Amino acid sequence: TGEKDAQLENTCGSYCFKVVKPILKQSVALQEKIMDQEDKEKSDLQSKLDNIEKELNQVKVDKDNCQKQNADLKSKLENMEKVVLLHKIDDEDDQKLKEQTFKCQPELFKKIGSKY
Repeated sequence: TGEKDAQLENTCGSYCFKVVKPILKQSVALQEKIMDQEDKEKSDLQSKLDNIEKELNQVKVDKDNCQKQNADLKSKLENMEKVVLLHKIDDEDDQKLKEQTFKCQPELFKKIGSKY
């Protein structure tokens, strides 16, 4: 900036440059503040984006886990339904066996007239 200052002083003259120099310094300071603010905002936005990506990944993992649990629960439900069906069939077979056993038993007492 030293060379620029000397060049501007020669171009504008000593009075004009002295008036414009504080304005130029203020402009540079404002530009630096703007750049710092933009960098801070970029950093904040990047941090928020990183957090959102982490949350999205966690949601994907949770979704996969839920799908696996759902498949496991469906499988367990199917197995339980099969067990219930097998119990029902077993109960029906037991009932049929009891009926057949009762029919096959010989009569221990035979009714003769009104007496056994």
